[in-house]
Amino acid sequence: MGYYADGSRMWKKAGTGAPTYYLYGGGTIPECEFDGSGAVTTFHTSRPNGLLASAGPSGGSTSTYYAFDYRGNTANIVGNTGTVSDLKQLNCKEN
Repeated sequence: MGYYADGSRMWKKAGTGAPTYYLYGGGTIPECEFDGSGAVTTFHTSRPNGLLASAGPSGGSTSTYYAFDYRGNTANIVGNTGTVSDLKQLNCKEN
């Protein structure tokens, strides 16, 4: 993995696969991901305090939306059909 001076991820490589590169537009969440040939693989839409949605370059069946709890934590990841694809278990502790 490579990082910019501000700590933002520049690229990552999982196992023996091809690296994924990240393009930022001034925020802390990348606006898109692209492969070594420069082809965009994922677009990201964000809100001031986090990621809102991700989609492949053609949208459609590759879209993913993020649902948040009242504290702004990611609570669910929802596919483009409305099916919850990954329920995040929140571990809340009282102080």
